[in-house]
Amino acid sequence: ETLWDREDCTMYPAVSGSWLPAARGGVELEREPAQEQEVGVQGQQLDASQNFQRKFELDEIKALAVPAQGALETAERQRTQLVVAASLVDKIPNLAGLCRTCEIMNAAELVIPSKQLSKDPIFSSIAVTADKWLPIGEVAPDQLLEYVRTMRARGWTAVGLEQTAESVSLEQYHWPAQTLLVLGAEKEGIAPTVIAELDACVEIPQYGHIRSLNVHVSASIAIWEYTRQRVVLGSGGR
Repeated sequence: ETLWDREDCTMYPAVSGSWLPAARGGVELEREPAQEQEVGVQGQQLDASQNFQRKFELDEIKALAVPAQGALETAERQRTQLVVAASLVDKIPNLAGLCRTCEIMNAAELVIPSKQLSKDPIFSSIAVTADKWLPIGEVAPDQLLEYVRTMRARGWTAVGLEQTAESVSLEQYHWPAQTLLVLGAEKEGIAPTVIAELDACVEIPQYGHIRSLNVHVSASIAIWEYTRQRVVLGSGGR
């Protein structure tokens, strides 16, 4: 059962008024006949069918059946070949946020220090079931170096998100299809021993006074840039 099948599904309107559920797969919403138009910004007349916020009530989402973790690994869904290695990230809110970003951007896998962390209630609250759809791997921090070597031997390009003497701006970097994105610890970043094994390091251009972004925010920007180049611009996800 999907939200489009449910007779009690609702959508938040972009303007005031009530909406009737849309037909499956459709983008046109039928409006109750109480009000035909609303006055918008600067007195403009708004057709309520022009724009709307595509979100559902949280209770409706929770009512849906959720798949077992990793269920989409065997489904007919072509993921990108971006693997995000977050073995050095130990704060649960950051890991949960990364999980959500990776799922939304259709990454191949998120690697975390321990799968046990994904069972924490805080993780579940922030990830909002993303962990049920996204393949999640486990690599302990002390095993990251060997993991990077193994992935490179299998054909992945290891890219560190770190400010180094040779790092390039992430929008200038040509992201390979098979990319292993390595993230650093919240304060210490990526250890020199790991940096020495990477194929490249990318950094985010910054124009403020402080030098760094939160690791989840930084990773989300990098994941989007990979997606923009490989998927949006047509380079392909495979």
